[in-house]
Amino acid sequence: MATVMDITDKLGYYLLKKGVVDFPTLERALRLKEKEDPSHRRSLAQILVQEFQVDHDSVFREVANLYGFRQLKLSVEDLPEHRLEFMRKMLEPLPESLRVIMEEDKIVVYKYDESVPYKLIILAADPINKNIPVIARAIGAKRYEVFYVPLNQLSAIIDRVFPQENEFLKVLEDSSLEINDEEVDEEAALDEEAIDNEINKSLLVNLVEGMLIEAVRKGASDIHIVPRGKRSSEILFRIDGKLRTWHIQEGVRPEAMTAVVKDRSRNIDRFERETAQDGFIQRKIDGHMIRFRVSVLPIVGKEFQYKYESIVIRILDDRKVITDLDKLGFGGKAKEFFIKAISKPQGMIIVTGPTGSGKSTTLIAALSYIMNPEINVLTVEDPV
Repeated sequence: MATVMDITDKLGYYLLKKGVVDFPTLERALRLKEKEDPSHRRSLAQILVQEFQVDHDSVFREVANLYGFRQLKLSVEDLPEHRLEFMRKMLEPLPESLRVIMEEDKIVVYKYDESVPYKLIILAADPINKNIPVIARAIGAKRYEVFYVPLNQLSAIIDRVFPQENEFLKVLEDSSLEINDEEVDEEAALDEEAIDNEINKSLLVNLVEGMLIEAVRKGASDIHIVPRGKRSSEILFRIDGKLRTWHIQEGVRPEAMTAVVKDRSRNIDRFERETAQDGFIQRKIDGHMIRFRVSVLPIVGKEFQYKYESIVIRILDDRKVITDLDKLGFGGKAKEFFIKAISKPQGMIIVTGPTGSGKSTTLIAALSYIMNPEINVLTVEDPV
């Protein structure tokens, strides 16, 4: 039998009518809401999601429909860097407490409305969140409009706007250890005990692990580690196809830096320095499994007694994988010819180009286009 409580709650009635919740769940949620402290009372939508595990987007999509919030679908990969920088800049005047609320509640200040002067667009996974007006006042917004964005899409944007703390780099920042910059004895240049001592003393393990995390968070496609002398190494990130220096490690042998990367790589022998090697590293970063393909190549420096090696680490983040041929940029006849070629039952297609030109991306999109349960697909890769 219906009670006064379920009929008078407009949102509850709407969610029940749409089939988002059943009657018993709604009734329990409404009773829980009534019992909460009025000064800290959660919305019915929040209670349903947090206490009864009702799907977040199923609830808040209907909230947006009911209260007339405009909805927006965003892919973080499609957002230009200047847009992300604007979102970060809007955080600067805010106290730390409000930044924490925005990160936890999934709220970001997106941009100014192009058609209305001084009007800000605020994105939220919960458009009726009571903290939104507080944030708008804190940033001095004269006018603003709230758009609803699905939780997973907004979470990906939040991860780029609010970078998580890198615990490995924090250890380095907090460390006051001094690195010994004395001349390296030529005969001891490859002494393994000396290399291990340098690794421990200079906290290189933290640097390498922190490097992997930062590269993923900055959207790099590759990491390059290049010896610059007998006591110097440079770490570069390839971002948007261009190499950018991330860190220069002074006072430590390049062999020590190389040893740390090798020790963390599968299928690579730390003590082999005469031939090229390929291996991989796997790490869970920000809740997502990332694979790193490691290529080690011996190189010659000015001083032949040192066994220098160049390292390139390719970041394989499947969140960036494009499986839609329409997003590759093929146009007109080129797309038509390509689809015709990959649809043939036999033959060969050769994809060539320099590093970062999109060879693997093109192949993955092609495979996704032709794969179906009726055919068996087998790939042969070296390295995988």
